[in-house]
Amino acid sequence: AHFFHDGRTTFPDAIELDIILAFAAVIGHVLPLYVGFKGGKGIATLLGIGLALYPLSTFITILVFVIVLLLSGYVSLGSIIASVSFPITYIFILGNYEYPSLIVLAVAVAVFVPITHRKNIKRLINGEESKFKVKKKGKDNS
Repeated sequence: AHFFHDGRTTFPDAIELDIILAFAAVIGHVLPLYVGFKGGKGIATLLGIGLALYPLSTFITILVFVIVLLLSGYVSLGSIIASVSFPITYIFILGNYEYPSLIVLAVAVAVFVPITHRKNIKRLINGEESKFKVKKKGKDNS
């Protein structure tokens, strides 16, 4: 068995299988067969994949998402910027070069997420994107 930089144990040949299954899971959530190929749960699926394959990089990327969300109020902007920061974190900040297939997957995330968020990007540019709001519990004053 090999040890990833983050301590996860795996068999060397299994990493490609992990990536193939990860790809299938994302495609299945973004383009589900049973609802007319209209999904939208790709980010949540990528989060699970990231936690399994890239725990430290994913944690850092979650921090990027939270910071962008808190500063901007836009979930979509946080998702897009976090996804683009993901391979930068994995490759350049953490210096992971041992598994080229994981590098390819990390870069694919940075390319795939903005493509699937094209409508959100247009709404952001036009100032039409909805901001994240926390609902306060309390008495109804009406």
